[in-house]
Amino acid sequence: MVEEVALPRPLAAARIAEPGAARARDLDRLLAPVPVPGAARALLALGAAGLDVPGEAGQGFTLWQPLARTVELEDFSAGIEVTGPRARRVTLDGAAFDCLWQDGWWVDGARLAGRIVHHAGGVSLFGATTLHGRLRGALARQADGPASGVTLSPMPGLVKAVFVAAGDTVAAGDRLAVLEAMKMEHTLTAAREGRVAEVLVAAGAQVEAGQALVRLEEE
Repeated sequence: MVEEVALPRPLAAARIAEPGAARARDLDRLLAPVPVPGAARALLALGAAGLDVPGEAGQGFTLWQPLARTVELEDFSAGIEVTGPRARRVTLDGAAFDCLWQDGWWVDGARLAGRIVHHAGGVSLFGATTLHGRLRGALARQADGPASGVTLSPMPGLVKAVFVAAGDTVAAGDRLAVLEAMKMEHTLTAAREGRVAEVLVAAGAQVEAGQALVRLEEE
């Protein structure tokens, strides 16, 4: 004969609810945001600053870049210091990450496999951790750029040529300038027709991402 033992009502309710509560806790853990490794964010910051390619074949560094600077991204800001031809120190939330190029990037002595890609939307890091970032200051300017007739630099680089001068009339698609960045040349064209109000850079100038290059007169 099996004797039935009645559980106290509060305890019985807890036993019944426990499986569902456990599943809810497991779901919460699965949906919780995964912390992004600081090393990955450090490399993304280097990419946003245009300091992820340490010169030709890894030799030297781009002398026009300031030795210390701050990069403002949508989700975080980082301080970057060029400490050597192949070395940078990135500071995030008070923590410093020493980055060294040796046939790839090493962060604090550990190799971080990944590829940094520059694109119109900003910069991305693809690897064990995938991150995407956009310069904070450039976002607001880019939103108004074409509408206001202002052509912005899509990334840090060297102005190789300028094809217009103040007073020139241009049509949509006309060449305005050529920007050299990431060992490639990028042709910048007019977003609309209009008259050039001012040219803000000259050939040979080094520019930052989001910097205004050419402004057309208001329509």
